[in-house]
Amino acid sequence: ELWMRVQIVLLLMAFSLFAMFMLSRHQRIWNKLNKYKREFENIVDQRTIDMNLTNSLLREEIEERQKIEEKLIQLATIDPLTSIPNRRKFDEVLEYEMNRDTRYKNKLALIFCDLDYFKKINDRYGHKIGDDVLKAFTRVVSENIRKTDVIARWGGEEFAILLPETSIMIAARTAEKLRKETERFGFPHVGHVTASFGVTQYVEGDSEASLINRADDALYKAKKNGRNRVELMTPVSAAKIVSYDTKPVSYTNLTLP
Repeated sequence: ELWMRVQIVLLLMAFSLFAMFMLSRHQRIWNKLNKYKREFENIVDQRTIDMNLTNSLLREEIEERQKIEEKLIQLATIDPLTSIPNRRKFDEVLEYEMNRDTRYKNKLALIFCDLDYFKKINDRYGHKIGDDVLKAFTRVVSENIRKTDVIARWGGEEFAILLPETSIMIAARTAEKLRKETERFGFPHVGHVTASFGVTQYVEGDSEASLINRADDALYKAKKNGRNRVELMTPVSAAKIVSYDTKPVSYTNLTLP
């Protein structure tokens, strides 16, 4: 009986020792798990920080690239002196408006204009003053056309104005208004300057080249006839031209398609 009691005590002691060992082992494992967990969390936090930093740098790079692209687009489509569309951008708008007019038949007019004797201004006052005159002329035109109209610098002192949903007669009145506003405007350093205008209208079947050439021919006619005037060339025939300068407009012999 005593021996049985001793065996039970020894068994209990062995069980207790085993239990203590298992608890100790479990605690060590738990501590290691906590350590790994903290290390893993630290790694995740660091990776998160690194990813956020990388994403931030990526966003900055994308924004910078977008700014560069916008700047390049602006340089490619905006005239740097006058801050209006250049010839390349105007060609894009002209193509779009011609296609739109072909579809909806709302009429489309084109004005070419040129500052008179501009070379003399450059020769007498210098190119800096000449640039100021061009910028001032751009403002005069921009303030006296509709928001839907598009003015572009065609080259040198020559400008193109596209007037959507506008007949040749309305465009002629607009050109005459611009001629008068230019004539009465006091340009910096040089005083009064005049401009000549050529007006035409798009008809179905016109190409960009034919429409532009017709407006350019009308402008050439205005300069040939004494400058500071408006010439209209109808799409029907280049021979049928009506012009006016400071006198009241006469539309005699003007035939619209």
